[in-house]
Amino acid sequence: MTAVTESSGDDSYHLALQRLQERLLVRNFINRLEIADGLKQLLLGKDFTFKSLLDVSALDLAEILGIDEYIATIIIRAIKEAVTTKNPQNLMIHKRNQYALQAAYFIGLTGVGYDESTILRSPF
Repeated sequence: MTAVTESSGDDSYHLALQRLQERLLVRNFINRLEIADGLKQLLLGKDFTFKSLLDVSALDLAEILGIDEYIATIIIRAIKEAVTTKNPQNLMIHKRNQYALQAAYFIGLTGVGYDESTILRSPF
């Protein structure tokens, strides 16, 4: 029999929050890529992390998404360009979204009919 401690609850909360933040950041990053919307949807349908997006080869990405290797190369080029482009406005939007989600998660909005898109549209 194992005892559940308060710290294990805190750890799982923080881990869940980190996963939520990572998913949101990756989703926002993919949506800002300079590629066709259909390709963005293919990427969003997979469980990519930033690391996996940056490390994937064109051949592997083509296989994962079921697309031609040439198209995968275009996606990878867009990813690399987006990473090297330093846009302060995008960083400010990212930070605002991150804080809004943290606040919503903290006050429990995510469990009472609000989702990420509703929370991010709210003016707080």
